[in-house]
Amino acid sequence: MKNIKTGTICVIISMTSVLVMFIWAFVEGSYEHSWLAVAAGGIISCAVYMIRGDIEDSGNPDKKDESKEDK
Repeated sequence: MKNIKTGTICVIISMTSVLVMFIWAFVEGSYEHSWLAVAAGGIISCAVYMIRGDIEDSGNPDKKDESKEDK
């Protein structure tokens, strides 16, 4: 699981949340509450991006040094 990029995980979460929204709307018969699935997917996607971004940055010390040199 280390080799999976953060962007790929976020895309999978986003697509899954939209699929859940469509299924929920079909079962319920309206989109009145099914949009909550997309909102939850967005929150989860942001959390994954923030957490994995910190992990990816901590594993590459050269990346931090490059940002200091540019300033």
